[in-house]
Amino acid sequence: MRKEEVERKGGKDLILKVSSLFEGEFSIDWLEELTGIRASSILSCLETEVSNRLLLKRGQGVYLFKDNSRRKEILDSIPEEERTLLHEKIARLLLSELSEDDSRATEVASHLMHLQNGWRECKWLLKAGELHLRSCQTGKAIQCFRKALTDLASQEGENEDWLFVKAAVEYANITTPGCSTEESLNLLRLAKERASRLKNQFYEILLDMHIARYEWIRSDFETAKDRFREIVLRVSSLGIPELVRYASIFKAQFLYLEGRFRDVVETYESSIQDLENLLSENFSITSAISIARSYAMIGQLTQGLGMLHSIRSHCLQSRNLSLSSHAAVSIAMVMLSIAETNTAIRYLEMALKEAQEGGNYYCKIIATFLLSYGHYLLRDRSKCLCHLMEFLRMSEENQVSFLLHPYLMEIWWAMENGDLEAIPGFSPDEKIRNMLRVQNQFIKGIAYRYDAMLLKKKGSSPSRILRSLTLSAQLLRDSGSKAELAKTLIELSHFLSFMGREKRAKKVMEEATQLARSMQGKFLTASLGSFLNGLDTDGAILEKILNLLPPIVQGEEKAFLRKMIGLANEVLGAERGALFYLDERGGSLRPQIIASKNLRVSQLNEPGLSSLRKIVERVASSGEPSMERLRPLQDSSIDGIGSYICVPVTVRGRRIAVLYHDSCVLPTEFGERHLKILNFLASQIGLYLDNLKAHEQVERLRGLQLSIGDGYERGRQGESNVFEPIVGTSPAIQRVLTQINMIAKTDVPVLLYGETGVGKNLVAEVIHRHSQRSGGPFVTVHCTTLTETLITSELFGHEKGAFTGAIRRKPGKVELAHKGTLFLDEIGDLSLDVQARLLRVLQTKEFERVGGNETIRSDFRLIAATNKDLEQEIKAKRFREDLFYRINIFPIFIPPLRERREDVPLLAYFFLRHYSAKFGKRVERIPEDIMEWFLRYDWPGNVRELENIIQKGVIWSTDEYLELPSEGTFLPGKVDRDGFPSLLENEKRHILEALRRTGWKIYGKDGAAELLRIKPSTLASRMKKLGISKKIRLT
Repeated sequence: MRKEEVERKGGKDLILKVSSLFEGEFSIDWLEELTGIRASSILSCLETEVSNRLLLKRGQGVYLFKDNSRRKEILDSIPEEERTLLHEKIARLLLSELSEDDSRATEVASHLMHLQNGWRECKWLLKAGELHLRSCQTGKAIQCFRKALTDLASQEGENEDWLFVKAAVEYANITTPGCSTEESLNLLRLAKERASRLKNQFYEILLDMHIARYEWIRSDFETAKDRFREIVLRVSSLGIPELVRYASIFKAQFLYLEGRFRDVVETYESSIQDLENLLSENFSITSAISIARSYAMIGQLTQGLGMLHSIRSHCLQSRNLSLSSHAAVSIAMVMLSIAETNTAIRYLEMALKEAQEGGNYYCKIIATFLLSYGHYLLRDRSKCLCHLMEFLRMSEENQVSFLLHPYLMEIWWAMENGDLEAIPGFSPDEKIRNMLRVQNQFIKGIAYRYDAMLLKKKGSSPSRILRSLTLSAQLLRDSGSKAELAKTLIELSHFLSFMGREKRAKKVMEEATQLARSMQGKFLTASLGSFLNGLDTDGAILEKILNLLPPIVQGEEKAFLRKMIGLANEVLGAERGALFYLDERGGSLRPQIIASKNLRVSQLNEPGLSSLRKIVERVASSGEPSMERLRPLQDSSIDGIGSYICVPVTVRGRRIAVLYHDSCVLPTEFGERHLKILNFLASQIGLYLDNLKAHEQVERLRGLQLSIGDGYERGRQGESNVFEPIVGTSPAIQRVLTQINMIAKTDVPVLLYGETGVGKNLVAEVIHRHSQRSGGPFVTVHCTTLTETLITSELFGHEKGAFTGAIRRKPGKVELAHKGTLFLDEIGDLSLDVQARLLRVLQTKEFERVGGNETIRSDFRLIAATNKDLEQEIKAKRFREDLFYRINIFPIFIPPLRERREDVPLLAYFFLRHYSAKFGKRVERIPEDIMEWFLRYDWPGNVRELENIIQKGVIWSTDEYLELPSEGTFLPGKVDRDGFPSLLENEKRHILEALRRTGWKIYGKDGAAELLRIKPSTLASRMKKLGISKKIRLT
């Protein structure tokens, strides 16, 4: 009996020990396999512990620890060697069940973290890291990527190299370099070597950018600069758009680290332009925050705040608390600079909470210091010193050195002057010397000003004081920091006056005054506010707007409109602004942003912006301006709109757009004066849009009436014939061409995503033609057109007699693709059995024909295509996950035609030329009205549908103009539902009505052509096209 009790107790201990290794749920089946104990005994033990409130029951045979601290106690009691063996067993068990469900990658990763892993296991660590990033658990993601890098560092091979490079890039994107960066730098350098070995210039250069960033943080400034200069030259020579984008982001970050805020803004506005482009990954979001802070530093406070608010909203919505805390700290810094101290403290308290939850210790330390500074401004010495001591403790504990300009210098100066209790070791002399060693113009500029003030206090020579103030002004002028430069200039002016150099003192004060005039005066600190008295700051900005109005320059429309909206933000004191275009089809407004500052297109569908949409729609439908404060001034809630102003954009009595501005952070209140300014801006924008439309119409007519040869050649020149027959110059198709250029020369499998009819087969052919296998065969298999039996035979071939009808041996497509490329079109339609066989072939390059025993080898490159969401297919258990990871190494998304409308004319003329030659016709032109149809249509059948329509149109046409019948199913946009007339029918009725009113007089005064405001020859041509003669009358 006693022996049974001992055994029962031992069994219970083992069950609980194994259970404690699962951070989440665990099942009886798993415990049975891992412990060898009978299921009934395990069930009895677990149910007992549920009664003891140690465990929770989550379903039939599924349990979970109720108290995580108790779980950790049991876990810690397991010897390390035994624990490692158990982790290995659990990992093996979970991996065997992961073939169809990758959502449990994080579960298996928690065990892989304790083991030495090969590349297959490291693949799951990367997947777990990606899943952690999606759920904004940055700390856990970093652990997964770091573990994969550590395990792969000593392993060789193509798979190992690819995973190592990917893990290194992901790791670098989400980490902030600290003081000890040598180990991280070594990993990045090794990743760059492996990218070079893979001949992948894209990753090689991207890793070089991260290496340069780490070198800069380590104060290896010259090496970092040289490296970045070389990167810029390589990026320019390659011309890969994605690399150019990364280079622009890194450049902005480098300039920010150098304290060159004006240059940061110029880089953003000339190269990046759209905030949406920066919100895809952690590193670029960090850069976006730096750009927003740069706007605030150069005096565009509302632009900077609006951008920070938009970034913060995005991070909160995606639960990225690490970076939402970063944005909150940045907003607080701006608010502190304009003496909105209580609002700043509220943001800092939110930032502390989010930094704690999001694992951003860096922001937690900054927020702690800024709370100290905020309470210093509020004259709460006790809280100031309390937070300051906590800041110093945290900084020392984490070995982090902060230079929180200019607030830290202000604290030091207060201690120096006896306004604040001194802290041992807080020496202004030492801090100034440290700041002067930093390669940052802004920090050095402030340091020189305080150096001058300290020298003045010590009674040093005037020449030394003057030198420090002059250097401060020079550095701050270069940095673009208007507020800090104005402070230095005021100090310099006073000192020059003290020295008796009144003429120069007056000149310096004039520069300070001009700076104040160019800034948003109502947001200046008290020390600068007095310089705004009598200055016409709004007039200065309006003068900028008037000077901005340009001649029409094709391709620069959005940039111009963004500048107009940015200047409107300045003069209004608004943080966000957008121009919404009024959709004239049906006369209703779809809130579609055509240009904006700090409002993203993707935001419009968010529930939190429903009030914004309603405001815009109301102004659009009524034509009346609207402005309102939606929150009381004392309410600093960050949710929703604080105040807004919105006006219609009208041209010749017709509403064409709506101009909208609002404020979410600052207590801005819009009035009649702001309404007058915005109405003036709206009128200028209206004229610009009207002129632009007229200009575009002229250009379109000129372009569309070109001969087919000219039109086609113009399109071909845009893409340099490199990737023929892919036609297009749109950014969407250029991204595809860039990816083709990146991957073609490698042997990596490619997966093409895209709707039916987008041209996936053409992209596959182009990749093959530009690959090292271009001399070999290009073999296509249409997976969707064959039954399971036939597809197996089609892929792998068959022996004579393998099945009924197999009268001779037939090689399969895999065999035929030897030394070439195998293209599997619609791979998502393969059955799971065929997928399993294909996976084996991809792994071993070996297979057997149906009905045969001979093992055949085939060396081929795989390109697959699908119009399905394969990740959803995996979850639905219709596609193998292991096969997905084999083929999804380099995915390329081919955009639908509706997302690249600017390519429609080029494609249309391409097909027109082809089918005109094929059918022996001279159809050379596409009428404007048909092209308008093409440009408006949504093309559900994509390029294939356009090709079919052009082909049928060429058959129908009788002269040089393409003709499409007004009746028929292949006219794009043909609508005959519920009696709704087509555009051509409406045009026909409109012309008939004009003819009726003029008594069928076409030419001359009071004729139909004059009434319709078109040329008589045009009217005659349209009548002929529409089949109008005097026999027809309106019914």
